[in-house]
Amino acid sequence: MVLLDIKKLDNENLIEKHNNEIMIIKENVYNTWSDKETQIIETNKNLQADLNKITIMYIIKDKKTLKDTHLTESTIKRYYYNIKPYIEELKYKELITGIKHTH
Repeated sequence: MVLLDIKKLDNENLIEKHNNEIMIIKENVYNTWSDKETQIIETNKNLQADLNKITIMYIIKDKKTLKDTHLTESTIKRYYYNIKPYIEELKYKELITGIKHTH
């Protein structure tokens, strides 16, 4: 599928840009290590947010998905962001066990 190839390339470009930003942060002699750690954490958060935007963007761009599911773009976004924590933060365990897990 062409969209998946483009998404992979976009992800690779984002990751390369992210790695360059991390290198610049680490090489900055004017910041303390604590400042660098804070900047790296923020940069990592930004990368994750950008990767998520790309993912949802390609889901929406796939007109076949919209046609086959009869869902609107806003519904797809809502479903995507609602289920995301269950996958990324392992909250699916709550659904299985009925016990709320905290990290």
